[in-house]
Amino acid sequence: MKKAITRLLALLVVAITAIAQQPSDDSIPSTLAITYFSKPADRVAFRDYMVHTGLRQFQKWKTDGLFNNYRVLFSSYLDTDTPAMIVLLDFFNPAAATRWMKIEDSMPGGLSNAGLSLVTSAQTAQMDRIFHGTSTSPAGHDESVFMIIPYEFYVSAPEYRKYVEEYGVPQFEGWLRENVLASYDVYQNRYSASKPWGSLIVFEYRNAEALGRREATMAKVRASLQSNAAWKAISETKHKIREEREAFVAQELPVP
Repeated sequence: MKKAITRLLALLVVAITAIAQQPSDDSIPSTLAITYFSKPADRVAFRDYMVHTGLRQFQKWKTDGLFNNYRVLFSSYLDTDTPAMIVLLDFFNPAAATRWMKIEDSMPGGLSNAGLSLVTSAQTAQMDRIFHGTSTSPAGHDESVFMIIPYEFYVSAPEYRKYVEEYGVPQFEGWLRENVLASYDVYQNRYSASKPWGSLIVFEYRNAEALGRREATMAKVRASLQSNAAWKAISETKHKIREEREAFVAQELPVP
């Protein structure tokens, strides 16, 4: 009985969080995802620029009240088909999101000319964070390894949120309980027309060893969900709802 009550309370927390995060149609998107591509030969210089210069600027903007939080994730491996870096900016309020447009006039993508000279192309997506989960036991963020997975979806935005809530979140919460995930965030692109993806899921694994247990943990949690008829039905039709794009692994650059 105690376990059942605990599980019910956990589900209620997830449901309440999801409701609270549903975006209003007339609100300003709360998050920007900026992806940066660079030449292989410039990769080391680009990372060095971010560590010694770029991060200090982003930290200053946070101190000034522009961001509620930000993350700078640099790819762990050389791969010309995926970004060298992704920056996630969670604005403090709508006024801060509007202020960023002015910053773009002189520092596109938050970079100085020195940083921009190391970038071959970039993409910016205005997003809403629709789901979030965090482990109850703190993670050592200096060891965290991130997996970023873009998705394209073929249903309406509300239908996609419902799909993630009923199919994705039960799995993500299971991965948290298995202690491989430290956190997860699900973002939905507000204006996905012509963009390469409509949704972005960011998984923070506790460390490289935890990431290595990804497949085994997925199989274990999915097996436990097979008795849920509704979940199983969605599992069998998910290919009609979304398509996974190329994922990449990254690590968070240290805050100066």
